[in-house]
Amino acid sequence: MEQCVLQNSFWKNGVLGLIGTSFVLAGLVSGADMPWGIAFFGLIAILFGYRALDRRPRVTIDDNGITDLRNSAGTIPWHDISDVKVASAGRVDLIYVTVKDPDQWRPKLSMMYRIAWKLFPKRRVISIPLQNMSVPTSIVSDFLVKSMKLHGVSSNAVPAYSGISNA
Repeated sequence: MEQCVLQNSFWKNGVLGLIGTSFVLAGLVSGADMPWGIAFFGLIAILFGYRALDRRPRVTIDDNGITDLRNSAGTIPWHDISDVKVASAGRVDLIYVTVKDPDQWRPKLSMMYRIAWKLFPKRRVISIPLQNMSVPTSIVSDFLVKSMKLHGVSSNAVPAYSGISNA
């Protein structure tokens, strides 16, 4: 089977890094007394500049399952997945993965996930953000539909992304 590899988008992150850099330069050139503003936009420039140059895969969808290197979940095998949806939360597209045995996955997740799962026990999903990725969400969604059918994930798990047919 093919695989879908998602990396940080060079252009999206690069533009945000340049915006941060331009604010830093504007603050330095104007001579304004804004050390916190310059430091803030300097950190933004560094963060997005690093992301633009970081070419490591962030999310991989293949025969093994869904590998998420952003949230430390690792590889979620297809046989552990009960539901997958692609949806938008505000302006960010996300892959929502519901696992069959959430207690097995709790130790593998970050502290924030463990706290959220404890506070909201009925909403135990692993969310994988697709913000500033190199592949459009519609392509990721289509690939997920094919992969779910191939690996026997239930048919009600078709991603709920606008523009995607359930056929």
